[in-house]
Amino acid sequence: NMRLVAQERGVALALDGGAGGTATGDGRQFRRVFYNLIDNAVKHTPPGGRIRVACRLDGGEVVVTVEDTGFGISEVHLPRIFDRFY
Repeated sequence: NMRLVAQERGVALALDGGAGGTATGDGRQFRRVFYNLIDNAVKHTPPGGRIRVACRLDGGEVVVTVEDTGFGISEVHLPRIFDRFY
């Protein structure tokens, strides 16, 4: 449970699921993606920090955001963050 992991590290984790929509797809892959995103946010957010996971409807699509108060990714690395094994 990521909420417990965040709590142990002194990080507040807020979930805002107020979108009211439905997404279809592979449930196992959805869980994997969300776990990885939240786990990464927990790892890189200092104690006392916050993580907010929210979803909303936008033009018939469900948009999910994960925001944290961690140090972020250096601008120098942003162009390559989706390169495999970078």
